[in-house]
Amino acid sequence: MVNRLTRYGRGQRGMTLVELLMVMAILSIVTLALMSLFIPTYQSTAAQTQVSDVQDNLRLALKVMTRDIMHAGFLVPVDPVTSNDASSFTLRSRIVGNDFARVLDAEFPPSTTGIIRITVSDPDMVDNFPAGSRVRLFEPINANEVTEQPVDAGITDDERVYQVDAFGTNTVDIDTTSNSSLDAADILPETEMLVVRDQNQPPLQTVQYRLNNDSLERIVNGNLQVLARNIDMANSSFDYWPDTGDPIKRIDIILAGKTIGLKDDAISREKIRSLETSVKMRNVF
Repeated sequence: MVNRLTRYGRGQRGMTLVELLMVMAILSIVTLALMSLFIPTYQSTAAQTQVSDVQDNLRLALKVMTRDIMHAGFLVPVDPVTSNDASSFTLRSRIVGNDFARVLDAEFPPSTTGIIRITVSDPDMVDNFPAGSRVRLFEPINANEVTEQPVDAGITDDERVYQVDAFGTNTVDIDTTSNSSLDAADILPETEMLVVRDQNQPPLQTVQYRLNNDSLERIVNGNLQVLARNIDMANSSFDYWPDTGDPIKRIDIILAGKTIGLKDDAISREKIRSLETSVKMRNVF
């Protein structure tokens, strides 16, 4: 029995070093073959992701710029748009959002103190003025802020911000305790009532766009925002119509973004993508 087991054990052997090296060589070849398929696929996916990100950033930038340009000149009769050069322009507006209403009438409601009831031209506009929101009032003809007359020279800028006390079907009640000199008779028909964030928001909104250090920058009332990075400066520009004279009525925008080159080949090298649009000023005539 022992001899039979011994003979059986002698007939079994492990892998030799040569066989082990051959297996390792075969596995290496298979691994290299798989990697040769994976690496180009990965590089292609990474490059396409970069291209998609660049295009998305350009679309977002154009969307924000279009909104600002459409608002330019709202209640700003003088110099609503300034073209600095092909890489910068400045917009001026009384509004940075869409929340405003046109006044039909203003009166003191009975049995109240420090409240002026404003009737707006469209009942749907009342939804823009929930209780607790803050508003500014601008005259219809010269776009001056209401109570901006010399007799009210002692009124500070933040005292011209009024809090909404209540609202009705087509009326908005504002609390005027911050400026007791405001009279309902000061609020003429066609006065514009605008929602603001708080009493610190200035009455005139200034938005500057500029191409700077491969970035598109948006400067709102002096506060810098980087709207898009990796901008190709050579292929980006702002053009204006008319190109001479005043006022500017249209801005043509070309924005080009570039990807980061991963490798100097057709798949992974730096790529340039551009978008362009033309925006007409709806508040400039």
